[in-house]
Amino acid sequence: MYFIYRLDKENKLLPVDKNNGRKRKKSKTDESFSTSNKERKRTNLSTKLNEFEYEIEFFQKLVNQYKGDKLFRIKICEIEKRKAEIAGLRVIPEINDIMIQNEFLKGRLEPEQLFSQKGQLYIPKYSVLEEMVWQLSHSKLIIMMPVRIPKFLMELKEGIIPEYFFFAMMAIGMRYLWKTRNESVVEMEDRYIANARSLFRAEKDTKNPYYAWACLFFKLYYTSKENLNIANEFGRIAIDILIIHKYHLIDLSRRKISFETEEFREFKRRVWWAVKISQIMHSMNTGSPHRIKKSDIFVKVPKNDFFWLYGGECNNLSNRIMLLNHLANNSLDSSFLSNDYNCLRISSAESYSHIIDAINNRWLERSTINKSRLIANNTDYESMYEDILDTKDFLRVVRINAQSEASFDLYPEMMFNGVYSDFLNGFVKMTSVLQKFHAQIIYYKVVIYVYFSDLVRVTGREVSSAKVKKAKKECIKAALNQVGLVKWGYKNIPIRFWDSATVTLFFYCSVVFLNAKFLHDHPKIKEISDGFDFFVLIIKEIGHFYGNSQLYVELLHFLNYLKLRSHIHNSMRKDLIPLMTNYSITEMDYNPWIVPRYSSFTKVSCCSHINFQSLQLEEYLNIK
Repeated sequence: MYFIYRLDKENKLLPVDKNNGRKRKKSKTDESFSTSNKERKRTNLSTKLNEFEYEIEFFQKLVNQYKGDKLFRIKICEIEKRKAEIAGLRVIPEINDIMIQNEFLKGRLEPEQLFSQKGQLYIPKYSVLEEMVWQLSHSKLIIMMPVRIPKFLMELKEGIIPEYFFFAMMAIGMRYLWKTRNESVVEMEDRYIANARSLFRAEKDTKNPYYAWACLFFKLYYTSKENLNIANEFGRIAIDILIIHKYHLIDLSRRKISFETEEFREFKRRVWWAVKISQIMHSMNTGSPHRIKKSDIFVKVPKNDFFWLYGGECNNLSNRIMLLNHLANNSLDSSFLSNDYNCLRISSAESYSHIIDAINNRWLERSTINKSRLIANNTDYESMYEDILDTKDFLRVVRINAQSEASFDLYPEMMFNGVYSDFLNGFVKMTSVLQKFHAQIIYYKVVIYVYFSDLVRVTGREVSSAKVKKAKKECIKAALNQVGLVKWGYKNIPIRFWDSATVTLFFYCSVVFLNAKFLHDHPKIKEISDGFDFFVLIIKEIGHFYGNSQLYVELLHFLNYLKLRSHIHNSMRKDLIPLMTNYSITEMDYNPWIVPRYSSFTKVSCCSHINFQSLQLEEYLNIK
């Protein structure tokens, strides 16, 4: 049986016989040969399929076994990256770590190169704006919770972002880019905020999420200028406007708006939680009541922060944004999808809000708490300590151990520009470390905040001596832990990346050391004294970036004066010192601790004798 081949219209080879393609009648021998040939092919195919299935199973086991291995994970991601086509990067011949590093490590702006005329409002080019958004998104973790970088930058290019928001953000964000902040730079920032306020007052669409979001930038700006009255007013406007427009009911089933996309609804959720957390922190610092109860809030917590921040649509943006967008949209490796730290932050803040409500109300003259139960072992406040323990367990998963900092393998100069030896892993680590750092600072502040409340002395409502001694020990323990954490952060994290509220968070720690440094017989007196000096130094240094820290320096000096004056007085009352034994953790711990009765050091600054009572032994022991 001989065949020749011809090409059909589709250029496929077809077998034909010598007789010009005429069909030949098949013999029985031919039919049996054809059948056996088919069976052989079927057997071979079955064997190959079995081998292929075995290889797939083996490879899957290999992936499962080594998915935690860093090098193996990177290789798999590189394979997936090569397979996928990244939209918008077709015209770019190559993307590598060196190019990305060069883009990250560009120098900051020289103010003299920017102002062609004094008094002109400088609007930077797009590349500068992108760098500003990048810096803000990775340092102001609460205020920038709503941002979705690719979408935000594309809308910025198209001019869709409201102008009042744009200028308010510029007033805060540009300070991250100047090499030096001279008078002309500060004047320019003032012009940004003045222009933003003018546009903000004229804005009619208060329902727009950007309206309330802009208030957080106004609040941050005026806080840095030590104009706390205006700052607090913008904080109040933000939460009130969201309540008016029912943002707290976003996920209440009967109020869901059908024409809103899920992406826009998630944006609104994040605006709500950014404002709400800001309001909770304000209540903690000032002792002011919350604007809305937890039971009235029907808003889901944000999910998948990594995908939200870098994912979604992305066209014609810079290399680093496109790369991270591709990673967020396409990566199958969950290790790059960092933990939902905003979920953690919100859950912690809700626990803190309960604690704040209880403590703010605890020592008021007209407290709604049952006083008879309060005297009986403070039973109404047991749930506060349970919240502290629950939060401690919750934060354990993101704990930074300041004593094992080497395990983080940090390279601050490069890491905080977005890269180090392994770009992707290092970048995710950077974001993770910043989130952990701020979460733990807040936690230690709340611990001290709670136990300070046990140290308040009110006649007829005295806390038991056992609780007083425990509170002092817990405060010192939390303060020493926090100073270790802050020292670690000072070494590894540039201060310009710290949240502006950080100084208010560890101010309570410095007050613990202020009280404890008089305990010269305490076994950790050196660490206590060094901790106090360190916090005075760090608060002053933060003042170079945030002007409001000067307020806390002055307040600390004032508290030190009150403490020293009472110490001199009490030292002369030898007859009363033995009566303090039950409340003391060392022999030299005979001075009442200086703590705020009304939960805040700044709440009643005009009447310090009311807020800081019972500093003298006669008052504390109620001896006439």
